[in-house]
Amino acid sequence: MMKRSIGLSDLSEAITSDKWDTVVQICKSKPAAAQTWTTRQGLFEGIKDANVLPIHEALVGGAPLHVIQALIYAYPDSVYCMESSYKRLPLHCACRKNAIPEVVDLLLRKYPDAALTADNLGRLPGMSHHHFILWSGVIFVCNFFSHFWNAVFFYSIFFLR
Repeated sequence: MMKRSIGLSDLSEAITSDKWDTVVQICKSKPAAAQTWTTRQGLFEGIKDANVLPIHEALVGGAPLHVIQALIYAYPDSVYCMESSYKRLPLHCACRKNAIPEVVDLLLRKYPDAALTADNLGRLPGMSHHHFILWSGVIFVCNFFSHFWNAVFFYSIFFLR
C-alpha cells in the first residue's frame, strides 16, 4: 500500500531543513516514514509539482552519503521508485544535482539498470550535468576528463614535436 502525506511529514520537514542527523534518527526509529510519498510544489526547477519519496527530496537537497544510506536501509525499494513529474529515479535526482560520486555509486550498486532508464524527457541519468556513468558502473566526473585532456594536450605540445 502506498502511503501519502498531506503536508510535509516529520521526515520531509527534517530533509527540507537540512537536519541530517534527525533524518537518520527518523529512519532508524520509524523506517516506514521513508515509504511516505509527499506532494512537493516546484521541487524540480521550481516548475512542476511532484509526488516524491524522502529519498528524492534528500537527493535534490544534497544530502550526504550517510543520509542516503539510512533512507535506503529504511526503504530498500526506494531506489526503484520514480517521482511523478518527470518520472525520475533517485539516480536521476543524484546526477542532476551533482551528488558526490559515492552517492551515485551507492545508487548504481543498488539498482544498476537505473543507468539505462530514461526519464519522461528521454534523458538517462548519466546525461545530466557533471556525471558520466559507464555501463560498467564506474563513475567519472567531468573534472577527470578535463584534466585528462589537458594532460594529453600538454604532452602533445611538449613531447611530440
